[in-house]
Amino acid sequence: NYLNPISTGSKNKYLFILEDTLFTESEDTLFIITYQPKKGKNFDGLKGFMYVNSNRYAIQNVIAEAADPEDMFRIKIQQKYEFIDNRQWFPVQLNTDIIFSNPPIPAKPKNLSLVGIGKSYISDINLEPDFNQHEKKEFRLEINKKAHRQPENIWNQYRYKPLTKKDTTTYHIIDSIGREVHLDEKLWALETLMNGYIPFYFFNIDIASIIDYNKYEGLRTGIGGITNEKLFDKLFFGGHFAYGFGDKVFKYGGRIKWVISKPLEMDIQIKYLNDVQESASYRFIETKRKISTEYFRKYLVEQMDMVEAWDISYGFKALRYFYMRPFITQSHIIYGNEYLFRISDSQPEVYSNRGDFTEVGIRFRFAYKEKFIESARRKISLGSRYPVLHGNIIKGVNWFNGQFDYTKLEARITTSLTSRIFGKSQLAIIGGLVKGIVPYTKLYSGRGSYKTFTIETANSFGTMRMNEFLSDRFISLFFRQDFGKLLIKTNKFQPNIVFLTNFGIGSLSNAEYHRNIEYKTLEKGYYESGFLINNILNQFFIGYGLGLYYRYGPNSLEKTIDNFAFKFTINFRL
Repeated sequence: NYLNPISTGSKNKYLFILEDTLFTESEDTLFIITYQPKKGKNFDGLKGFMYVNSNRYAIQNVIAEAADPEDMFRIKIQQKYEFIDNRQWFPVQLNTDIIFSNPPIPAKPKNLSLVGIGKSYISDINLEPDFNQHEKKEFRLEINKKAHRQPENIWNQYRYKPLTKKDTTTYHIIDSIGREVHLDEKLWALETLMNGYIPFYFFNIDIASIIDYNKYEGLRTGIGGITNEKLFDKLFFGGHFAYGFGDKVFKYGGRIKWVISKPLEMDIQIKYLNDVQESASYRFIETKRKISTEYFRKYLVEQMDMVEAWDISYGFKALRYFYMRPFITQSHIIYGNEYLFRISDSQPEVYSNRGDFTEVGIRFRFAYKEKFIESARRKISLGSRYPVLHGNIIKGVNWFNGQFDYTKLEARITTSLTSRIFGKSQLAIIGGLVKGIVPYTKLYSGRGSYKTFTIETANSFGTMRMNEFLSDRFISLFFRQDFGKLLIKTNKFQPNIVFLTNFGIGSLSNAEYHRNIEYKTLEKGYYESGFLINNILNQFFIGYGLGLYYRYGPNSLEKTIDNFAFKFTINFRL
């Protein structure tokens, strides 16, 4: 054993030690190296072993696991490679252990850990596969919903090695327990809950529809949801009913969704809505329900309109990484908060509190080389290393009593970059343009999220008052640098430090058309910066913290204290 440190370069983050050297059957030298973060380093590093073969100095085996034993989730991996056809090193065995330390189980023994063990074997390796570009699919894991019903002889022909008596007994016991406690049903219910629904026979109840809140409606209660695969596999019926105790108005809506092709994500949806919607805002196509702090902004919304609308849309996947949804919408909107809009130049003294709109357009999303895991019921995005683009192209027309002729162009680009030294950098650029004379409801209010002390919401201006500004064209930039545990880390206190800077600029034409509403414009730009201390307190999957924003520049307020915003942060640690 040599036990000599190997130079790690100027950054000197890891300690590598050459433990031993061996010789393989082919008389190659095999170097065994152990590695771990140096003492005192505060990044989330790995520890383990590497076996380096002198044949091309390739990794033959590697073992890695989280260096911090205090993490709730830990993953340990083992990978084995072989030199295939005397040409190329290629993985042949992949082992994964998922360790869940101290799970929240009532009356459990101390220091209990749940461990999931997975083994994958790769055989029949072909270094020159014969397929063309059109046959390539997204690299993802797909689980057929009938996989668990296959006969034993199907599995035996694919097993790398036969099951042992212990394996067979284990499967038998797990299957018996599963049938006794209806484990499949409970896992299905858990998966449904994680997507924001409560399963009730063939109907999934939307959790958010039961009780909700915003500044305009006050407390909102009701029920809503959509049918699941237990009723029909490709046809779904949904709807909701709600009542706001603040505005004292009943709301309702319904929808039908026909899935034409799951692989192509092709469907047709028909929706009817008689409900309130935020004024002067924007929305983009989103992937399935996602855990994001942007969701919390809805609690602060003060300006809403009463909308009765029909919408027909057709969604499909195109050019591999594009998802598109053409649509046509007809709506009758009653403007909220006593707002009035001038009807025409020929009658400058006549204003109205409502309007009819017909829109045609397309919403799209482009995520280059996005990866997925697909189960029998869900398709989960693993994200993309490249910027993700969302866009809307909307045209207001005079069909079906539409009163307004206009064009709206909206786009959002989001990207992130992770660095060992600086942590995770996140950038979102959002812009919108309206060409034509339209009421307040079709403009842009600035995306503020200010209260003296409130929940921090991503991609919004933390010091900007709700509906403080108004634009018919704008561009906003939201940047945050998440240092993670790089700046502060002790055995008991491991907060995430985030620095952020936001900027916005815009302008407004035809200001004389708007009455009974106060606003400013953004020609001089809007600037704010701040910091967050996330995960000061951790409870299971949720971390709580604090933050501070400061507003400066030409749109800063006269009193210094009014330029500050204090934030309470919530992060989901998954």
